[in-house]
Amino acid sequence: VHKVPADYFLTYDVHNIRNCINALEKQKEIIASSDIQNVSVPAQTHISIAKMGLDALIAKQEQILILRRMNELEKENNILRNLYKRTR
Repeated sequence: VHKVPADYFLTYDVHNIRNCINALEKQKEIIASSDIQNVSVPAQTHISIAKMGLDALIAKQEQILILRRMNELEKENNILRNLYKRTR
């Protein structure tokens, strides 16, 4: 009706990204509570590396989520701007 693009109404991906972030956070909790022993490199080193990797994955997913939200807001802003111009 007002030339609103169809993808404006598709928010399924945003929920998937949020679920992925929650799963990564849970993995961090599991790693933090693990008791790793009998390895040549100290267990704390392995845990630190795993935590850094998970932190990087979480940050990347949050970045994607923010970029998608920004894209949605830009589209919404353009639609509202067009509607405002038409009513003037």
